[in-house]
Amino acid sequence: MLIRRLHGLKPVPRCAVPARDPENGALYSEFQVTFLKQRHKTLPSWTNPMLFEHLSSLGVNTRIPESEWGKCVAMGDPVRLLDRPNLP
Repeated sequence: MLIRRLHGLKPVPRCAVPARDPENGALYSEFQVTFLKQRHKTLPSWTNPMLFEHLSSLGVNTRIPESEWGKCVAMGDPVRLLDRPNLP
């Protein structure tokens, strides 16, 4: 069975964004500048950037309702935004 509903609570920052090649440890030149430009370019129009401490936030804390316990969600499953909370 697939999970049908998750409750998003808030965006959260990810761990440090690696600025080195994982294979050889070489620094990626201009990594932060490139990363932020791409993040600005791909940020969904419905996103309120004021909710993020910084734009390298990656995840969203969620709560799984009891009705969904024991069900699965997998990479590639479709996701829809059903409603938006009133946030500053």
